[in-house]
Amino acid sequence: MKRLLFFIFVVLSFAKEGERPVLSLKELSSIQPGLGTIMTEYGKRFWILYYAAKEGNWELAEYELKEQREIQEVGEVTRPFYASKLKEFENRYLKPIEKSLEKRSFEDFKKAYDVAVKGCNRCHIETGHGFIRYRLPDTPPLMLDLKAK
Repeated sequence: MKRLLFFIFVVLSFAKEGERPVLSLKELSSIQPGLGTIMTEYGKRFWILYYAAKEGNWELAEYELKEQREIQEVGEVTRPFYASKLKEFENRYLKPIEKSLEKRSFEDFKKAYDVAVKGCNRCHIETGHGFIRYRLPDTPPLMLDLKAK
């Protein structure tokens, strides 16, 4: 994702006048999704991750974790003010989740997931967004067959 944004920036910067608009990095940044939009996607994937692991669909759980990291990278690039917090969250909370997925242990996963939820909500408080509290939905997402393997 970082390479794609850089490529777009370079292409647009070297465009000849009159062919297409030359945008500054600030202008390009302004058209990227805000962290709120990114976190909505992040939360959805975090929800799917939990129920996929609960059903023993480890491949889907691993995929959702990978996608979380990718969407997080978008946030790190487009909202650099939060990059260190996002990286810290990944290192402190997503890595233990990844280890539990490798072990195929729902018990270990649940412990790591619950700690990550607490860390997520603590991060919201630390960044002035304490009014946002993640809560795992009571039901699995209906749009996926979580038992499919």
